[in-house]
Amino acid sequence: MTDQHSSGLSDDAMRAVADIPGAMRAGDADREATVARIRRAYVEARLTLAEFDTRTAAAWAATTRAELQALVADLPPAAPEPPIVPPSLPQLPVATAPRRNKGQQALHVLSIIWLTATIVNVAVWTLVCVGGMQWIYPWWLWVAVPPGAALAVITRCTRKPIHW
Repeated sequence: MTDQHSSGLSDDAMRAVADIPGAMRAGDADREATVARIRRAYVEARLTLAEFDTRTAAAWAATTRAELQALVADLPPAAPEPPIVPPSLPQLPVATAPRRNKGQQALHVLSIIWLTATIVNVAVWTLVCVGGMQWIYPWWLWVAVPPGAALAVITRCTRKPIHW
């Protein structure tokens, strides 16, 4: 007795089908490849819109590879797609900021805070002067100058000496 496969065909029948070129059942990948080839032929103006529509519908309805091959038999063979190679970028040197010690970092942060506070105070003073339409004593100088002078002296004293 011969073995039966889940398809209902015996081993002998399966071998017979496998020996017939194109008798193998087509899968979705086969159909997609055929539709892509038909689409390429349409884009290259080898097929009319009606032919494209008919062949695409037939490709999705095909059950064997022979049916798919018949749909593209009169088209030129598919040219292999050239591999996409990303352009290589030249290696650029990475600019690094000069290394600061913790004291220099602290002075830098304090200087930014001082500058921000000074700008806010000057902006408030300007708005008060413009809004009141009169000159007001520049009180922001008392907020900006003493800490700014202290930061300038500390920064100057902690810098490495410049040798000429």
